[in-house]
Amino acid sequence: MWHSKMQLGCREENDPIMQEINTLLSFDKSDEGWAMFGRGSALAKAEGETILQCLRDFDLWRTHLEDKDFVTALSHRLNQFQRQTIRI
Repeated sequence: MWHSKMQLGCREENDPIMQEINTLLSFDKSDEGWAMFGRGSALAKAEGETILQCLRDFDLWRTHLEDKDFVTALSHRLNQFQRQTIRI
């Protein structure tokens, strides 16, 4: 997909699909691996250890499933987790 987009002259700054592809490619630079969950337009993605830690902490954020679907709740938790990690 990245090659097709590049051939069409798409640039990352104005193409959300290119932004997502580049994010996934950046995850591949580590030996941790990565994971992505999706449902409809909702998407949750992160490097392997980050997403595993969020899944291990499921009991901490499971209450969010009352008003959000799983993927949206996981994405929200990943954002919280990454903000906490940056502050440390």
